[in-house]
Amino acid sequence: RGNGAVVATAYVADSLTPVERTQRAFTAFLAISALLAMALIAGVTAWLSRTAIGPIDEIARAAREIGAGDLAKRLNWHKRSDELGTLAATFDDMMSKLESAFDRERRFIADASHELKTPLTVINANAQMLGRWADRDEALRGEALESIRAESATMARVINAMLTLAKAEGGAALATEPVDLQPLVDDVAASLRPSAERKGLTLSSSCDERGGGRRGPGGAEKRPGGALGALVRGDSGLLRQLISNLTENAIKFTAAGGITLVLRRDDGWVRLEVRDTGPGIPPAVQPYVFDRFYRADPARSRSVEGMGLGLAVARSIVRVHGGSVRVVSDGKSGTTFVVELPAAAAG
Repeated sequence: RGNGAVVATAYVADSLTPVERTQRAFTAFLAISALLAMALIAGVTAWLSRTAIGPIDEIARAAREIGAGDLAKRLNWHKRSDELGTLAATFDDMMSKLESAFDRERRFIADASHELKTPLTVINANAQMLGRWADRDEALRGEALESIRAESATMARVINAMLTLAKAEGGAALATEPVDLQPLVDDVAASLRPSAERKGLTLSSSCDERGGGRRGPGGAEKRPGGALGALVRGDSGLLRQLISNLTENAIKFTAAGGITLVLRRDDGWVRLEVRDTGPGIPPAVQPYVFDRFYRADPARSRSVEGMGLGLAVARSIVRVHGGSVRVVSDGKSGTTFVVELPAAAAG
């Protein structure tokens, strides 16, 4: 015992079966867990594909259909409130505006073609008549030439109106400068007054700035010092055409009484009112009077010279100058077109 000799050896034995069983069970658990995890991952991947990639594929298909000419295609994802729903709503809104723009252009081309077809037909007929009969009848020749001149002038007005619309709506920057509307209003009134007087109408212009003034020659009211301060920034040629179009429209549809052009400056805006004593415009059609070639009463409009472009041109000119135009009428008596343009600082 004291010398470190081995006296005895003890052996302890136990069965490893429970350990092996536990190990096999754990291995099986890991295998099953791995399979379940892979199945879950596959399911989540498929779900993500349907909820994320699927809608993108649908948008791509819609874009291809639109590219093929189907402008009526919409996604209509009204129930989605996530980012894709917002994208779909924006997409549908964009397509609605695009389809509306194309529809307007198609109508515009169709209407313009009709407006140009009529004078061309008249010109052609009179030209043929000149070639066959004019040498036999001097009076007939004069009538044919006058008809050709009148229809050519009509075509020129249509084309000029279209060019003005294109300039105003084309997005090109205007060569702006400070423009005083008072002399423009007075000049337009003076130039169109003979046309009004031929119909037995009066045509006057007045300028006011919330503080009165004195009436000058020709019916124009002027501030002391001769200037209203009705300065705006814009294209003077387009602004003159705006005033002229509104005034000519009032003359055309006024049978008795007169037209008054009122110019004033108010709260940072220059306001032009073109008032007439005509039959008025029914409220139901007022939203459409600025549409191209629109006629509230086709039967009545045929007796009135015009193309249906004047008010459309006026609205485009106002918009490109950052202003607004509206019509005020009770539909029974009198109409006022109100134009508001941002005032420019003097100097």
